Order: sequence, then C-alpha cells, then structure tokens
Amino acid sequence: MTTAATIRTSDSAHWYTPKGEPCYELPKKDGKGTKTPTLADARKLNLLPSVTTILKILDKPALNDWKVTQGVLAVLTTPRLPGEADDAFVHRVLQVERVQDQEATQARDLGTAIHAALEAHLLSLPVFEDMQPWIEPAAKAISQRGRLVTAEKVLVGDGYAGKTDLIQEAADCWWIYDFKTTRKLPEKGSWSEHVLQLAAYAAAFQRMLAQGGEGRRPIRTANCYISTVEQGRFVIWENDHDWQRCFNQGFAPLVTVWQYLNSYRAQQ
Repeated sequence: MTTAATIRTSDSAHWYTPKGEPCYELPKKDGKGTKTPTLADARKLNLLPSVTTILKILDKPALNDWKVTQGVLAVLTTPRLPGEADDAFVHRVLQVERVQDQEATQARDLGTAIHAALEAHLLSLPVFEDMQPWIEPAAKAISQRGRLVTAEKVLVGDGYAGKTDLIQEAADCWWIYDFKTTRKLPEKGSWSEHVLQLAAYAAAFQRMLAQGGEGRRPIRTANCYISTVEQGRFVIWENDHDWQRCFNQGFAPLVTVWQYLNSYRAQQ
C-alpha cells in the first residue's frame, strides 16, 4: 500500500570557516530572517563541515530502533478521527502532532540546560539554583583533574572543524573533554562515536599547538556523561592513550568518505 505519510528527517549540519569561525546561520536572500547553511552554501563560502556532521554518516542502530519504536507507539496510542483515511491518520500523527518527538524534546531540553550549567560552573559564572544538583558532583570531579584552559573552543582539523567543551592542563598532559547527557550512563567506557569525536578534536588541537610552536606534550581525551534521570549521577571515562590510532584508522577515513559522498572538500 502506498502512503503519503513519508517521515522527514532533519539534514541540518554545522559549518565553520577555515579560520574556525562558526557559520550556523546565514541571511536569507530576501533579507527577511536567517536560514541554516546548506551544502550548496558551504561550496560557495568554502566552509568546513563539523565533526558531528561527518559522524552522521555512521549508522546508529540503537537510535534508529528507538525512533521506530516511538513512531509505532505514537500511531498506536493516538485517537483516530471519524472517517480518517490511513494516509491522513499516519501523516497527522507523525508529521503534524509529532507526539513521537515529545519525549526526545523534553530530554534534549534538559540535556541542553545541564550542559550549559556545567560549562557556566566551570567558568565560575552564575548557575540557576535548580540546576546545581544536576551538575555539581561532575563539576567538582572535573575541576580536580587540572587547570581550566578554555571552554567551547573551536578547533580546526584537516578537512573539518568542531567545538570541544573543555580543555584542561594537567601536570603531565592536556585534557580534552566532551560532555554528554544521557538517560543511561555507559558502563564499560565511552561509546565509540564519542571516542571518534574526541580523537578528531585531539588531532585538531595538536595541529593548533604545532602551528603555535608548542612542544609535543601528551594529549588525553575523556567523556563526562551526566544522567538526565538521577540528579548528580555521572561518570567520566578516560579514552585510550592512543587517540592518534583512533583518528588515523577511524575518523580520518570518515572525512574522506564524507568528502566523496558529497563531492566537496573545502580549501584550507
């Protein structure tokens, strides 16, 4: 049976200039408001794709299964209008009312608030009182690991750019962190996609240090996962010392595949 209720997904991507300047929005041609840059815009402006944009080419079976489950539940639990045709019903549920997105939206909003509060705390900025229980234990643990160098730093790599959440200086190394919020904390280490993400940041940071004449001090990476279910629960997973192998064998090939699939490579 054919259906008009095609599920549309977002193709949004983040872009940066070769100098590391974010380009998240562009003015519309008619001068009324802004729009999210497209691949066509990136070609014209010579923009670099973000790390997360490149990682989107990876399959995510668990996430895909969750999305399918939410869509099925939305259809099963939404009342049908009298005389409503199948196509119209599915279209209304999945694309008009979009009840399947409500839980994801709530989790995303809380995750965004936790992320912002943690960053503010580490930068000694004010934090809303109701967010303190969510982030204080994680912030304390991170602060004890080294001296804050910078937060929300854009790093430019070979063919990509991205914004890392935190860079710290410890006694024997640099630490690069990425913060993640999740309902279920990982039990055996960082998830593979997040390890790849941090390897990309580490390679770009090493590139920046080399351009600045800095010595080859070791770089370490770690993910801090914070629960969106239980206030104060978190875990910090330090990733393999050999992030260069992860970059060379994991992320760098993804950059090449992304460039091939999109027939585009920015000039640097």
